[in-house]
Amino acid sequence: MKNYFFFILSFLCLYFSGSENSIFAQTNSKILLEQPVTLFAQHETLESVLSDLSKKYNVRFSYSNSRLPLQRKISLNVVNIPLKEVLTQIFEPLNDENTQIQFRLINGQIVIQAKSNLAETDIKKEELEKDKKPQIASLPKDPLVIDKKDKTSKTASVSTNKDKVDKDGVELIEKNAILDSLEKIKTDSLKNIADKESLENQLLDSTQIENINSLSSKENKGSELAKNDSLLSAFLDSTALQITLVYPLGTNGAKSPYKNNRFSLNLLAGYNGSVTGFEVGGFANILKKDIKGFQVGGFANIVGGKATGFQSAGFANIAKDSVLAFQAAGFMNINGNYTKGFQGAGFMNVVNGDFTGFQGAGFANIVNGNVKGVQATGSMNIVKGNVEGAQISAGINIAKNVKGVQIAIINRADTVRGSQIGIINIADSVTGVPIGLINFVKNGYRSFDVSASEGFHTALSYNIGVNKFYQIVSAGIQTSNKMRWGLGVGLGTRFPITKNQKTHAGFELMAYHINEENWTNELNLLGQLKFKIHHQISRQVGIFIAPTLNVTVSQIYNSETNTYGTNFAPYSFIEDTTTISNSLNNTTTNTKIWGGGFIGISF
Repeated sequence: MKNYFFFILSFLCLYFSGSENSIFAQTNSKILLEQPVTLFAQHETLESVLSDLSKKYNVRFSYSNSRLPLQRKISLNVVNIPLKEVLTQIFEPLNDENTQIQFRLINGQIVIQAKSNLAETDIKKEELEKDKKPQIASLPKDPLVIDKKDKTSKTASVSTNKDKVDKDGVELIEKNAILDSLEKIKTDSLKNIADKESLENQLLDSTQIENINSLSSKENKGSELAKNDSLLSAFLDSTALQITLVYPLGTNGAKSPYKNNRFSLNLLAGYNGSVTGFEVGGFANILKKDIKGFQVGGFANIVGGKATGFQSAGFANIAKDSVLAFQAAGFMNINGNYTKGFQGAGFMNVVNGDFTGFQGAGFANIVNGNVKGVQATGSMNIVKGNVEGAQISAGINIAKNVKGVQIAIINRADTVRGSQIGIINIADSVTGVPIGLINFVKNGYRSFDVSASEGFHTALSYNIGVNKFYQIVSAGIQTSNKMRWGLGVGLGTRFPITKNQKTHAGFELMAYHINEENWTNELNLLGQLKFKIHHQISRQVGIFIAPTLNVTVSQIYNSETNTYGTNFAPYSFIEDTTTISNSLNNTTTNTKIWGGGFIGISF
């Protein structure tokens, strides 16, 4: 049993190490430009945008630094658009009369070239002038022979040996346009090697590259191509049922990685090509390509392609490509590309791409892209891109731009269109209401106030948040026959009342604990409701007035006067003293209500 377990783990490490040379690399390359892309760029350089695409979607770009305007600023906002359309939107605004930027897919990478229209015009003129002169085409020393009898291979066998020519099955080609064209390209490249710009354009011409690669590798790789074609055909073979103890001990034997099964039963661990239907594994299900249907593994489900349907595993679900499925795992779900559906894990969900749906994890949800839906976790939600929906966590939420709500102890985002609810909320800008003990908004509302009133002869306050909702921390002192001082917190809102927005009106609600000289342990509370009018004199300085309604609630006993209540209020409209008696003690509370006002300056 230990040997089987060691074999499984060793195989998984080798399979996902990235060193595998899959026979389906060509097929994956063809769909590379069709993969959905979500991208948000605001005045970012072309170099930065290409770098983001490369990291986020595992795309390799090839281009000349001297030919592309890499420092040009780009603004773009696309959601689930094919990569080729996104690249077209990026490059079209950069084209002009002299230069056209084009891209092609060559051997799994995207080659970008900037073609000069002026240079092409000059080349065409030179070619027209050359065509006027008599030309003698260069021919191969030996006639080129193409054998058409070999029908088992998709590539014709090429020979220059005259003795092997069969009149019935061989066609003699005395003129080969492709070889002449290649000879001309190589000659021109060597003659103009000092001209770097011309050489770059030639090397980046995908048609020439494909022809050169195709012709130069026919004889050397003919057998390999035939082998790959054979493997591809084998992989497409379907079986109704396969049973495996541990790979390759099963009904499909060593050919399991090249079979598509409708029902797959792996008693311990199986390694198969793909499943369209149902797969069950006592320990692990491992697929080289896709799963479409229902997959249950006692320990893990590992898919080398796409997953569509349902996955459940005692430890982990791992998919190398995109996922459209319901995933449930005892420990973690890890997906290598765009995911849509439901993810539930005891510890962590990880998506290396965009996510749409619901994510629930005991510890963390991590998405290396954008999220549209809901994330809920016991510790943290981390999204590299944008969130449209809700992030809910008992610890921390992090995202780039949020359209919706973040709920956690600590919330962090660049821009928020909605709300942040937590103890500490941090954002560059908020269109909505942040609700928390500390709301730090970089482009929000902050001010430091110095004021005086009939109660507090001097008061200092700090306001932080946004105009719609901000928090206040305040301290004040009263210097009369007896020194009293207070510490308070509050909430405020304000709105502009002039077109130039220099004058604002609003409301503030404050609560202070009043101390009589030394710290007072008894209930001694001051509540204030302010109507505040603020005018900004300059960029840094403003003035304000604030009529107030004040209430003190106090249980302080004055033994000299045999009365209850604080003398913080200089006068009162209403005063009441109430005593509540019970079997344990008597509680007497004094309440005073009066009107007043503040006047002050803000910075």
